[in-house]
Amino acid sequence: MMIPPDQPGAPTEQTDHGPVREAALLAVTQVAQILNVAERSIWRWSDAGLMPPPISLGRSKRWRWEEDLKPWIAAGCPRVRGRKGAGNG
Repeated sequence: MMIPPDQPGAPTEQTDHGPVREAALLAVTQVAQILNVAERSIWRWSDAGLMPPPISLGRSKRWRWEEDLKPWIAAGCPRVRGRKGAGNG
């Protein structure tokens, strides 16, 4: 039986900034801590296509760790798309 990611005992992965649950949806504060930058930088990078975009959950925005951020970081944080409004994003 799989343990839901928000329950104690769920699988976690150790990062430089503490454990991240494998199936985690991360808030901007958590993403900023992992990347060691300000929250505002995360929003700017996301808007500019410099990192994977967040998903929307109602009014909340979250980043998928396993599917988006982890592979993006492993690849050296490449640009993921052109700037908004530049005709290529």
